[in-house]
Amino acid sequence: MSTPPVTAPPAVCVRCGAPKDQALARCSSCKFAPEDETGITLSLILSHQFSTAEELIARAAAIRGRENWIPSPATLSRALAVARAMLQKKAEKAAGNRLPTLSPAAPEPASEATRPKGEEGPTLFASNSFCVLKASPRDSRAEINRLTEERSLTEDSAALTKARAELTQPRARLAAEVGFLPGVSPRRATEYLTLVAKDPRQVLDLKSIPSLARSNLLAAAFDRLRPEAARVPWAATLCEFAHVADEVDPEATQRAINEDRGVAGFPEVSNLDWVEAEIAERRKLYKTVVIDFLDRFDSNTLVELLAHAVATSTKDGTAHAPRLIEDVIADYELKARPALSAAEEAIGRVLERIREAIPQGEPAVAPYLDPLGELVKAWTHIAAPAQLCARSRGEEHVASQQLFYAIRGIAIDAANKHGQYGVSNQITQFLQANFAHVHTVSDKVEEDAAAVQNLLGQQAQAVKEREEFEREITYAADIGWPRKKRLSISPQGVSWGNAHFALQDITRVRWCPVRHSLNGIPTGTTYHIAFGNKSATELLTLHNEQIWTKFTSKLYRATAPFIWTSFVAAFSEGRSITFGDIVVSDDGCEVPTHHLFRNERIKAPWSDLHVWSSNGFFVVGIKSNNKAYGSTSYKDGNNAHMIEAMIRAFFKNPKAQRLSQAFLS
Repeated sequence: MSTPPVTAPPAVCVRCGAPKDQALARCSSCKFAPEDETGITLSLILSHQFSTAEELIARAAAIRGRENWIPSPATLSRALAVARAMLQKKAEKAAGNRLPTLSPAAPEPASEATRPKGEEGPTLFASNSFCVLKASPRDSRAEINRLTEERSLTEDSAALTKARAELTQPRARLAAEVGFLPGVSPRRATEYLTLVAKDPRQVLDLKSIPSLARSNLLAAAFDRLRPEAARVPWAATLCEFAHVADEVDPEATQRAINEDRGVAGFPEVSNLDWVEAEIAERRKLYKTVVIDFLDRFDSNTLVELLAHAVATSTKDGTAHAPRLIEDVIADYELKARPALSAAEEAIGRVLERIREAIPQGEPAVAPYLDPLGELVKAWTHIAAPAQLCARSRGEEHVASQQLFYAIRGIAIDAANKHGQYGVSNQITQFLQANFAHVHTVSDKVEEDAAAVQNLLGQQAQAVKEREEFEREITYAADIGWPRKKRLSISPQGVSWGNAHFALQDITRVRWCPVRHSLNGIPTGTTYHIAFGNKSATELLTLHNEQIWTKFTSKLYRATAPFIWTSFVAAFSEGRSITFGDIVVSDDGCEVPTHHLFRNERIKAPWSDLHVWSSNGFFVVGIKSNNKAYGSTSYKDGNNAHMIEAMIRAFFKNPKAQRLSQAFLS
């Protein structure tokens, strides 16, 4: 059956994820309409022109779930170019009907650093209708008409006529009132406007002014100031601006405007929604002013300033950022995306080289670690403001997560697959240093750091134990006279004369002392040893008990792990192993019965078995039947000592149910 095609709406709202008919249409659910560069760019991406149906569905779900989504750099670049072209065309179309920001006779604004002190220049207030007419919000309609006629003799009559029309129409007047200094007396307003024009630095220190009026003054100051003008704590000043803008109260603004209208004789503003809409427009202006101001800094200073501002305003990511900071960071992250993408590509290339070098050992990886650390440091330097802002919202910075886990995967592979804990530790350390602002990532890297340190400790302990093991099993002795033959054991294997067996190849061992006598009189003891692999066995007889004792203890220590592993492998596959007339399996033993007229074999579970040694034999018997027992010779039966040690260890472990568990424990 064919899979039905995926259907998706033509566009998705960037704020709530609801479907829309057109990318730039107002959302019917949340009423959001994209108007600035960021909003238009993201709305274009969330349309069928720039995203597939699957991408639109996935991104709509991400927005509804308050998750971040990131377009590809190519898509972002194309959408941004289209958005800027649309905004430029819109601006050119409206140029004939828009009141100019500066009066026609005013010169272009000079740099604050070069403008002579005391020289007035145009400010953000210059286009406000109250400033165009040099009127007050408390002036009556008649006074506004008089000011228009008086000034039209020497100034642009079109601009004056437009300003009068705006101030004398109650609904149109609201934009000028919100963009002016509501709640400030006319005398104070004149002083503040003069201060903005002459020395905007002093505006930064103004206090005890209504929030909207102060926000408008701060925006005008930021518009005129230049970074090199004076030593100003810009991050703290930006934070204060953002907090003041957040404190703007639509109801308080409505009351202040209506007080002035009452004096001027204009109808009061009764609809609070109108006030909120105009305040929203002011917030867009604040964002534009701050972004333009920040663009005057060099890139490093800009990033540090923003990171400091976000850290200060969010208390290092533990509190929500002011709305202005959020808006500025959203624009910053959009513009920083190409630089971050380029850094990610460079990091990806280094990671690939590290992945190829890891199998060759730590020395092959070492040359790439410092460059990787520098690239990650540069990436997180750019991403830090957005990381902190996301953390303040209780969200993850998706790009940081993706980069972190890509790098972390290399560290995990180095540790788990290749035992290169030094490489893993170095990578984890610079992840720890550079992803501190991403809280779930920082928690994970703390866990990784602790785990790597533990593994390094285990590695050091393993090296110590390995060295101790090598010392314990290393032994050599010369046997015979006058022609001596060397018997030796070491980590490289067991040797007898010219015969040599690697430890892991030895599959059979046995040893046993044999006491001799003649007519009941002891005549001495010989000491027998045998070891070999699947194809050959070496037998030797010694007369020196000391050499025999030392060698067999080291032979047992060196070969037991390999032989026990082969036992466990057989048992796990359901196979049994025969030792003499004992057949051993994981769940019990089969032994012969010893009757006068009949012999048979019986299998019993471990709970009904016991073991002992007798006359050079290892014996396994059934508790409930004293005629049922089997044995294997220590001297002639391969691995008798090995199976005995495993069975005795099993009986000492009350939790073990199967023989293999004795080895695993």
